Amino acid sequence: MQVLQILDRYVEELNRILGRFTKTSDGLHIASKDGYRMREISTELVDFINDHIPDSAHHASMVADYYNQGINNWSGSSSYASVERIRGVVTSTITRINRNPKMFSDVSNNKLSSTVKEKKRSDLKTMSPSISSIWKEIEEVHSVSKKLFGRRISFISDSYKRKTIFRDVAHAYELEKNGFSKPAVLLSGGVIEEILRLFLNYKKIKASNKRFESYIDACKDNDLLKIRIHKENRDSDCFLGFNLSANSCLQSDN
Repeated sequence: MQVLQILDRYVEELNRILGRFTKTSDGLHIASKDGYRMREISTELVDFINDHIPDSAHHASMVADYYNQGINNWSGSSSYASVERIRGVVTSTITRINRNPKMFSDVSNNKLSSTVKEKKRSDLKTMSPSISSIWKEIEEVHSVSKKLFGRRISFISDSYKRKTIFRDVAHAYELEKNGFSKPAVLLSGGVIEEILRLFLNYKKIKASNKRFESYIDACKDNDLLKIRIHKENRDSDCFLGFNLSANSCLQSDN
């Protein structure tokens, strides 16, 4: 398969992702499933550009930079502008190849030079840490492992919802660690609200309305919620909510 064909497919996929953004009163938001995919696409593009397009290390660096800039927001997910910019890098790379078709190699025949390999590793270091690595750090700092947290929310059987919760916990942790306390609190609050909503559904209990306060009241009224705050484990206000969720604030039958 030719390099141009692969790049065209990335442009098409990025166009579809842009088309799935939803507009609310507080801005444009990427679809949940596309948030995961954007990290994959960005990593793939960094690899692909470094591997198969000569003298294009700066394009790979731009993809990494735009991705990192795009998730530096309150939700920790790719912004509309960042997806547009990454698409722009791909289209400009396509234009460059079309103008000079002899400068690139067929994917199946291309070989990496040691210089390109080194540049590739350097670029990849600029990408955001993986969810798994963030959870390892969370366990080290807060003694809450991903496995433990997963057991505490075992009443959530939908794998996509579980994956989203794990991702949002990790993103909120990263936001707080890097000094973005307000967006971290907003994101962590959203996670806890969703956990409470799903827990009430699991218990077949209906809240008076779809507000956070109503979910808490419904849990309290049915003796399903207890809060235990250990000040010695409180490294940040943001992460406190996750510790509460992971340390038996929800009393399930599991």
